[in-house]
Amino acid sequence: MKRIACLLLGFFIVFLIFGNCTKKTTKSIDIKEPAILYVSCDTLSFDGISILGNFYIKNLGEEPLSWTITTSKVNWLTVSPISGIDSAMINVVVYHDSIKELGKYQADLYINAKSLKDTVYVFVLHGVNGLKPICLSDRWDNADGDSIWDSDEFYDPKITGYGKAGDVGIQMTLHLRNSNRSPQIRGYYAVCFPPLNSGESWGPGGDIYRDLWTGTDGIYSITIGDQLVFEPGAMIGPTNQVLDHLIYLDSTAEWDEATNTVINSSFEVSPRIIKIPVFDPSLGIQGEYGQNYLTISAIIELFIEAHNGADIICRFIKKF
Repeated sequence: MKRIACLLLGFFIVFLIFGNCTKKTTKSIDIKEPAILYVSCDTLSFDGISILGNFYIKNLGEEPLSWTITTSKVNWLTVSPISGIDSAMINVVVYHDSIKELGKYQADLYINAKSLKDTVYVFVLHGVNGLKPICLSDRWDNADGDSIWDSDEFYDPKITGYGKAGDVGIQMTLHLRNSNRSPQIRGYYAVCFPPLNSGESWGPGGDIYRDLWTGTDGIYSITIGDQLVFEPGAMIGPTNQVLDHLIYLDSTAEWDEATNTVINSSFEVSPRIIKIPVFDPSLGIQGEYGQNYLTISAIIELFIEAHNGADIICRFIKKF
């Protein structure tokens, strides 16, 4: 008995020294990754043809991402949706009809998700499509009467340029000039599309020049400020050919001076109605990296009545 009592006393002392050791059941803590805002692009670009663009917002994290989109104050653009949770495709629509003047425009889309922010920049080229590859000198105050631009003469596209009240229906004869000649009133040059400043490649030559006249070599949107490179050749023969062709297509069309409109056309819009760019004569013939070019200041519409070689007899219709 004495031996057993000693053993029990030993166990009791060990228990007092080391304590009661029990194993607890542990529970894992689920830690979610914070929301991460991802926007698929930094910029959206629209030319004179495109009206719809899109990008997407995505949450790369695990916590919910609630976001909103606000825009800079413009009346020519809508965005949908403008709010959401986590991921969504965002549609951007540009309304060219709501832009009053030709040019290049920008709107900013601000994406906010509490402390997370991003911006998409929308660039819009509001121009005119389907132009013919010739470029006419805009009209200036020809003070000395020699019809050749002088640096001391006055030019402003809104004051002296084509498109003033009373211009509709005026008859003009446009003269094709070589690329090494100074700007002349009612003088025009053969040019290449697309614009030099577009960054796209272009090719000179009579075949491409004729194709641009007939509309079979692509459609380019041209706007104010664009730079058009000269065709290296005189283009008298190709210009004469395409003018013959356009008049042949709608030989019965004529200008009605009573209404200042085209009548007796076989088409809804006569192919003899053409759109052409006009350039800023005060800038003249500019050059860069061996390429001479003209800078566009306006775009106008004309009706071709007749031609004498490459000289175009036409009527003024409107300025865009």
